[in-house]
Amino acid sequence: MKKNILTMLVLSAVLLSGCGNDKDKAETTTAATTEHVHDDDSGASRGNLVKDGDTYKITDEKYIAAVNEVYDYSADFVGKRIEFEGEYMAEMFQSEMYYQVYRKVREHCHEDHDHSTDNYKRLGFRISYEGDKPTDESFVRVSGIVETYEEDGKEYLIIKADKLEVCDEPGVVEIEQ
Repeated sequence: MKKNILTMLVLSAVLLSGCGNDKDKAETTTAATTEHVHDDDSGASRGNLVKDGDTYKITDEKYIAAVNEVYDYSADFVGKRIEFEGEYMAEMFQSEMYYQVYRKVREHCHEDHDHSTDNYKRLGFRISYEGDKPTDESFVRVSGIVETYEEDGKEYLIIKADKLEVCDEPGVVEIEQ
């Protein structure tokens, strides 16, 4: 009788330890394979972009983090639709016209507590758009597909916009997060 109970306990321990290992392996595998995949069920992407249907929206509150996320995980976003707002600008560079939508982002060191100087840099995306272009410094809303292009042997992101509209009320152009 004691032998049967001992045998049952040993078999139970083996079965339970085997299941525990499989579960741990499954969780580890799942975590590893979904680390850079967007969580469509939560409605958000890594917490910085808001998913609305098939569109990833960049909001004012997390503009810097969201734009950086698109650049940092560009492979996840190529072919996806994004929407964002910012200031429009056309700029000639090396005899080619570049169109971009951006916000001015304040850059300062942790030791730099003097915000009186303009330490703003542009943060946004180059866009391509076939329709009528707004005037420079117009505050616009852009919606389009994230694509890549190659220039001088390097790959860059561009938003192939199918919607570019001037906002009724301009949003915040200079931000700090």
